[in-house]
Amino acid sequence: MFGRGDTWCADGMRSYVPVNILASEYSPVLKDRGLTWLTHTADNYLMPYHQPISCRKREALYILDGLVLHDTELDPKTCFSDTHGYTEVVMAAAHLAGFALVPRIADMPSRTLYRFDRNIKYQHLETFLKGKINPRLIAESWDQVVRVIASMRARTASPSLILPILLCVGR
Repeated sequence: MFGRGDTWCADGMRSYVPVNILASEYSPVLKDRGLTWLTHTADNYLMPYHQPISCRKREALYILDGLVLHDTELDPKTCFSDTHGYTEVVMAAAHLAGFALVPRIADMPSRTLYRFDRNIKYQHLETFLKGKINPRLIAESWDQVVRVIASMRARTASPSLILPILLCVGR
């Protein structure tokens, strides 16, 4: 039974590259030059988007590229990924762009999850909810956030071009 094509998964596979091409870099995992092939696979077994990326870059920066830039009739809503497909900025951008990003996060105790109100208790999540969201900061920059997300959805700028800038600003 095939799916409707609205649920995708994205995963990267590192591969050795014997020559010096544009996207290849030294990979400590491969102990040689390599690159990562990021592939998006839909629940109907189509592979609507492939992208070679540097081994040193985090796959999360490119997850939204596949969801936004694919040239198919599919309409992805949910995308599963592994830990390399997760950052807070990518999760927020995916949600605002209308996608549900569902990462399988390894080493969960070392991650920080956020909440708006510290007075609300979540029985099974208390040990993970270490951060607090500042709504004032969100309100101050809301117009710019909407412009960035609209630019990604309109394909004016690729998510992989915009998200690294947001990751640097957030630090």
